[in-house]
Amino acid sequence: MKKIILSVFVVLLVFTLSAVCNSSASGAEYTFTIGLTGDIAGLEPGLAYDPNTIPVLSQITDNLVKRTPDGGLEPQLAKEIETPDDTTYIYKLRDDVTFSDGAPLTADDVVWSLQRYADPNGGALQQWNYENVLSIEKTGGLEVTVKLKQPSNTWKHVAATNPSYISSKKHFEETGEHIGTGAYVFESRVNGQEIVLKKRGDYWNGDISEAPGKLIYKIVPDSTTLVTALKNGEIDYAPVPPADLLGELIAAPSLKVSNYPDRAITFVAFNTGRGPTSDVNVRRAIYSAIDIDEFVVNVVGNLGSVTTGIPNSPALYGEHPDQWQKFSDSAIKYPYDIGKAKEYLAQSAYPDGFTANVVVNQNPRYNDIGLYLQENLKPLGINIEILKVTGEEHDEYYFGNILDADGKRGYDLLVGSWWPNNDVGGILEPLYQSGNSSNVAAYGNAAADALIREEMTILDETARNAKIFEALNIILPDAPYIYVLYPNAQNVINAKFTTPPIDSTPASDALRYVDVRLAK
Repeated sequence: MKKIILSVFVVLLVFTLSAVCNSSASGAEYTFTIGLTGDIAGLEPGLAYDPNTIPVLSQITDNLVKRTPDGGLEPQLAKEIETPDDTTYIYKLRDDVTFSDGAPLTADDVVWSLQRYADPNGGALQQWNYENVLSIEKTGGLEVTVKLKQPSNTWKHVAATNPSYISSKKHFEETGEHIGTGAYVFESRVNGQEIVLKKRGDYWNGDISEAPGKLIYKIVPDSTTLVTALKNGEIDYAPVPPADLLGELIAAPSLKVSNYPDRAITFVAFNTGRGPTSDVNVRRAIYSAIDIDEFVVNVVGNLGSVTTGIPNSPALYGEHPDQWQKFSDSAIKYPYDIGKAKEYLAQSAYPDGFTANVVVNQNPRYNDIGLYLQENLKPLGINIEILKVTGEEHDEYYFGNILDADGKRGYDLLVGSWWPNNDVGGILEPLYQSGNSSNVAAYGNAAADALIREEMTILDETARNAKIFEALNIILPDAPYIYVLYPNAQNVINAKFTTPPIDSTPASDALRYVDVRLAK
């Protein structure tokens, strides 16, 4: 594996020489090196989903609005947003924004970018975010209007996240390549090894002379190698450090480790579309055979918390946490009970057990969960084979792009996570609605689908919560997922750098490396 070693001495030397030799206002031409656990899916904005691709594309592109460190929203490429009614969003664009080739941002660029995401045949991984969009039109020189089919309590978040990066229509039509309005531009890529971005010299959004001159992303799938590189200063930042080695990183005097509650859910998805895991009593048996509390306390420790038996963490309880707490207390659950697990299995079509696979990637926590399943299901006669794949392959399984001979998703169980937006229902649609590529369990229930579609249109949160709870009361008895833990987010940075507060998502769009500075 090719490595670039940056000592503090070299960084300071480069900084000093650039200040002396470059009298233009280029400022601090130092390098900031980021360690990724896998390669990026590509430079096509529609592929930005995973925690390796987002930290790259979010430096090249911008959104109409952006998330703030406290989880709120504020304008970015749009200077103003008008909502004359519940289904109309009018984005008035800034007039000082330029792409990295110097061309001004236009309404045509925004319309073209959003329509690419909305195209059902366009390949965008989160196209379902646009299924409620009726039209996207240019309605003025610097004005774009999005009309929805029905009121939506989630659209405002879509415009601030990775399914809405804006790129240049003209540049793409001429070159087949995407450029954005962000502070950095693509320079080079060696597949499976590194991606290099360089700072723009004509950035429109303020003085960035003290920001890193280059961002170098190193692909380091091996946890031990990543930790060693962080400790040695070869890598400056890891947005998703290996959880099992976090103690070693915390003990390193040259590093700063952040660990804070997140909005995410880590789960085991049952493939409800084929084989033994299509049997609800098999799913209930497996759920009841897993001592989740023991696993989280003894394996996860302070890096996450035990779930309350529902997919939404307390960070997503919204304006009425008391309503969610009451629902969580009364919702059906599958506590650890090996006797009950055997009863469920006896009621299934597989009373004597079976063999199944579970897909995991290089994430140590996912592998821990796979091993825990493997060991704890032996008393039921269930043999679990762990299929460990790369991050890229895991994404292909996750989004249903790897199928078996019958056209079903090509796994029995899959360990994964979902990072919702700030919306209280940000988990329901992607994980449970029939047909969504992110519905990892291939779950489908017509009554639940109807309730999810309805709750998405309700703007009053109390009334909306009632519909969400009704949907979950249908979903939870079907046990399409095991809710393992609400993981904390962690990141690690070399102490010679500083960053402003960031949104509590490890691959957050809010983490812009243009805000990184050398510590004074």
